[in-house]
Amino acid sequence: MRLSFWVNSQISQIATAATQQTTATSEISNNMQGVSNLTQESANSSQESSNDVESLRKDGQALLQKIEIFKF
Repeated sequence: MRLSFWVNSQISQIATAATQQTTATSEISNNMQGVSNLTQESANSSQESSNDVESLRKDGQALLQKIEIFKF
């Protein structure tokens, strides 16, 4: 009887640990997905910033060409 109780206790502890590990793994997976999403958003924002800088450079260059007519 005691052996049966001990075996059942061990099985219960293993089942509990497996459930906890499954929960932790799920949380890690969700967090990794969040990090991946933030990384993608950051990359998109960086690309937009780069495009904006290029647009400003072109506008500045066009402005310089237009004010050249005022130089003596």
